[in-house]
Amino acid sequence: MLLLGMWEYAKTSPIWFLKKLRFVLRHRLESICLHIGTPTPVLRGETDRVRPRDWVSEVAQLGSSDLGV
Repeated sequence: MLLLGMWEYAKTSPIWFLKKLRFVLRHRLESICLHIGTPTPVLRGETDRVRPRDWVSEVAQLGSSDLGV
């Protein structure tokens, strides 16, 4: 799996990456959580640096999460 991921990353260019990054930074998960009608687990790693615990708790409360954080 790691080799496949490295291969896919190697096939991309910095321009492709920047185009995707712009979309990722504009996308707000918080705004679509209200429209999720299925119970959805919201998880984070203990040392998750991408999403802090407070943000994950907020998202869990917005959606129909029945499992919480």
